[in-house]
Amino acid sequence: MKIAYISWSGIPSRSANSIQVMKMCEAFTKNGHEVLLFAKNQSSLNSEPEDIYSLYGIEKKFDISYLPPLSFAGAGYLYSILALPALWKFKPDVIYCRLISGCLLGLFFNIPSIFESHSDIGQSGKVAAKLLSWLVNQKKPTRIVTISNALKESFVKNYQIPEKLICVAHDGADDLEENKSSISSVSFDSDMFRVGYIGQLYNGKGMEIISQLAPLCPWAQFHVIGGTEEDLKIWKEKTNQLSNLIFYGFLPYSQTHKYRSSFDVLIAPYLNKVGIAGHPNGDVSRWMSPLKIFEYMSVGKPIVTSNLAVLTEVLEDNKTALLCNPDNINDWATALSKLRDDSSFRQLLGCNARKEFLSQYTWKARANLVLSCLKIS
Repeated sequence: MKIAYISWSGIPSRSANSIQVMKMCEAFTKNGHEVLLFAKNQSSLNSEPEDIYSLYGIEKKFDISYLPPLSFAGAGYLYSILALPALWKFKPDVIYCRLISGCLLGLFFNIPSIFESHSDIGQSGKVAAKLLSWLVNQKKPTRIVTISNALKESFVKNYQIPEKLICVAHDGADDLEENKSSISSVSFDSDMFRVGYIGQLYNGKGMEIISQLAPLCPWAQFHVIGGTEEDLKIWKEKTNQLSNLIFYGFLPYSQTHKYRSSFDVLIAPYLNKVGIAGHPNGDVSRWMSPLKIFEYMSVGKPIVTSNLAVLTEVLEDNKTALLCNPDNINDWATALSKLRDDSSFRQLLGCNARKEFLSQYTWKARANLVLSCLKIS
């Protein structure tokens, strides 16, 4: 099958959505499909074209058609129109979209379209919500992929989208552990208990909790990988007296796995309100499906994260993770102490999480799911 993937991501970039898009395109190709990705032409990482795939740790198995990085009201519609020449040449069998305007192209070509949503469609405006309601009532209705059950329920309840048109597909990760011998290890200067965090430092992502945990757990060393230069500056200034908190800054995605595999515990301390790229003061805590959770699960290390309802769709407390109250810092300190003192429990949590990951959360499994459950073959 020929799949045209119309994203709204800048490639390359440091955003999680660009990772998700590139990994899904790779997974589609691994499952035997031909893929053409549409993405914003973005050179923020100053990479040569041949290096872009390696930045994401993938092989060049699909082509990227670049479109201008438009940023005005209604830009998505012009963006989709600009994709027409390449689409006409590619002749796709299905159009897979991360922006609702791209699904109109399915009607133009008279082929199925799939809209993958990571937030409530109403956040994109009334026009987008009305367009989706119209698209799902066509002869070839647009199908919808949501990243959580909570988001699916929002679409059904708030926009009267038929349940049969919605597929829930939580995010995923690669199983890099199978080739672990080819991945270099990390050497640390200290033998202290190592707690790792890999991700952005936006509001609600977890630095608020990590900065309080570090002084409560002087026996642990907290390793923070990621963040924009601006966010790093803010948090370094706030925590400059903490000797057991180490900031690495941004690392290319392809280099993060060796660190993830080297920490004793992996932490994802979300607050009750979580911002995202482009909307640092927004809130996706009700329906998010964080990539880092699945990346953590993939390496078989114990996870400590928040007891948000949406995360319990994937994780079970005391079985695949320790789930803590974002409003109770002592809850987090107790969890880390428990894992420090019980190596058998650490191993059990990690093994359970990895087993669950392998059963349903690899990118290949997700790529199969979004096509098969939407009855597209």
